[in-house]
Amino acid sequence: MSALAGVPLWFFAMDAPERAGGGGGADRPVGVARSDERSAAAAVDARRRSGSPDAGATSAGAPAPDSGAADGGLDPVRGFAKAVEAGEALTVQELLDKNAKEADQYVDRFCEQAGKFRDGGVPQSHFSGERDAAPYLTRQIDFERPLDLPPGLLHLPAALQARLQGYGADWLTKIVPQDWQGLDFSWLKQLDQFDYWSALGAGPLRAYPVGNVLYEPIPNFTSVRYWVKLRYALGFARGDVAQASVEVRHLADLMRSQGLLVSELNAMMIYRNDAQARAAAASASIDVSNWPAMDPALTQAWGKMAWASGRFALPGVSEATMRKAATCMPSPCSGLVEGLGLGRSLGGYATADDMSVVTDLGAQAGCEADMISRAGAAHPVSPAEALMVLSDDLSKYFASPAP
Repeated sequence: MSALAGVPLWFFAMDAPERAGGGGGADRPVGVARSDERSAAAAVDARRRSGSPDAGATSAGAPAPDSGAADGGLDPVRGFAKAVEAGEALTVQELLDKNAKEADQYVDRFCEQAGKFRDGGVPQSHFSGERDAAPYLTRQIDFERPLDLPPGLLHLPAALQARLQGYGADWLTKIVPQDWQGLDFSWLKQLDQFDYWSALGAGPLRAYPVGNVLYEPIPNFTSVRYWVKLRYALGFARGDVAQASVEVRHLADLMRSQGLLVSELNAMMIYRNDAQARAAAASASIDVSNWPAMDPALTQAWGKMAWASGRFALPGVSEATMRKAATCMPSPCSGLVEGLGLGRSLGGYATADDMSVVTDLGAQAGCEADMISRAGAAHPVSPAEALMVLSDDLSKYFASPAP
């Protein structure tokens, strides 16, 4: 349940450096494409509804002026709009049926590949504990609009964020002391006291009304990842980069414990940054014998698996396939919560909408109960939005080489 629900599969097929920079990269919010896609989808929807190729162009997302007959009769534009909506709804139903068939087809391969992550050293995720970081971290971090004010205590100036984004793939060699001057990194060490981070244990999202699952305001993990890069650079400068890795990896572990796809994917980016820092430390003859190694290629494939997990929990997927996939998911809550939120949003287009199995699986996996409830209350999405969500399918993922 996140702003990542419709992120296309090619997002995970690119290395972080390729996504860096003004073209829409690794150092923007991971789900920032969602707002752009939303505007584009709304504009397309407006053109479709009006029947004009230019309608809706004056304002993204604003439908063309109503050209209905003054006498209230069913004019051709309204009739066309209804026909388009019916056609879109049918297409969504067909795509859900296709996803269900592919889930049955690929669940064994999904489980086979998931085993490679366990064997390859990918940290196991957990979703509960005794000491919740939410009351502490929700005061520290920024949230996306409309929950961005007041900013968090860790808010970074826009000029510094732009500079860090501009460093791109060479961030580790380009960050200079002026970039971290005046910043207090003690908050990372403070995280030692926490063993999980609930999504709704504290913070502004608790009181935010449930609505369209695609556009929920999420923590601004982009800013968090900037802090991570600065901490590594500072670690090299003052000789404690191995300690920096310990702090940063614990932060990534806490992020994953939220059981959300957006948190999972941002944590993977941080693990990838950690791999870069470890390689640089080894090249500088720094002892990395106690620094866990993680294959960057494995983390990239892990991103695809995290995305695929939610597809096994959509409406129409058989209960047997859902249950089998859930036992194999590298991070089950991120897949189940994502699938439940999307399932409720798409259920009106499905031939079968029984999300109770997903709810039960989430409870069995120890997923955050409040988050399960929130995902289960998600509002329906428009046909255009549903088509956007289903634009990538399981076959595209499993057609790629196994990790």
